Amino acid sequence: MGLQITPLEIKKQEFHKAFRGYDPGEVEAFLEMVAGEMESLNRENSELKEKLKTLKSKLEDYEGMKETLHKALITTEKAADERIENAQKEAELILSDAQLQGEKLIEEARGKALKYERDIADLNNLKTSFITRLKALLSAQGEMLEAIENEGMAGRGPIPKGQVAEVLARDVDP
Repeated sequence: MGLQITPLEIKKQEFHKAFRGYDPGEVEAFLEMVAGEMESLNRENSELKEKLKTLKSKLEDYEGMKETLHKALITTEKAADERIENAQKEAELILSDAQLQGEKLIEEARGKALKYERDIADLNNLKTSFITRLKALLSAQGEMLEAIENEGMAGRGPIPKGQVAEVLARDVDP
């Protein structure tokens, strides 16, 4: 640094008297003014140093907060990314499960449809068999009625209305 002089040293500074030198009153006034200005500058300098110290401390605090906020932001971003990733995985699992359930339901429906088709075919076969048997029975009954009618004409005479059931029962039982 430069010259280290205090305002007090300026005030106490004495000069030797010389012939035709400076006016001692003016020199004293000037020295007082310089000392006062120097005191003012020293106070301002001290205040500025204190302010600078305070601002540096605040800056360090802000830098610390900035670092903390940065870390918190990174942590939050990672957590958000993980949540998004987990949500996507969960959505994929739900979709996969839904597809499997859908395929299972479709397969069950196909199985039921095939069973119903077989049941319908079986019922149609039963119906055809029943109709065939009924036709055979009706044909046999018709032949029996013809035989009864022919028997009645062959000499026995007509069967009275109240006895038809008896004749049928007699002819059906061996």
